[in-house]
Amino acid sequence: ENFICQSQTLLEGYKVPSYEAIVAISPDVEKFFRQKSFLRSQQVLETLPNGWTKISYQITHNAIILMFARRWFPDMVILEPQEAKDEMDHILEVFNQNKADFI
Repeated sequence: ENFICQSQTLLEGYKVPSYEAIVAISPDVEKFFRQKSFLRSQQVLETLPNGWTKISYQITHNAIILMFARRWFPDMVILEPQEAKDEMDHILEVFNQNKADFI
């Protein structure tokens, strides 16, 4: 196994088992995800009744999916893993608290 060739990002852990992360993306950005795989493991799963699309990634650290969620905010929602979803919720809470200081 060649770690350098197999890694998807600089955040990959060496010999760390991967796990699935699932996100939903809005119809506004779906075309970008169908045109390009942002990670090698990207798999389009299904289009939901509300028009959003579920996408799966194999990651080794929640920071990878959190990076995507921040980049594609508000058009990406983390569905799994729960820990990453909770962390994104915390990031948004802190953002809203900080924003309130300036309103």
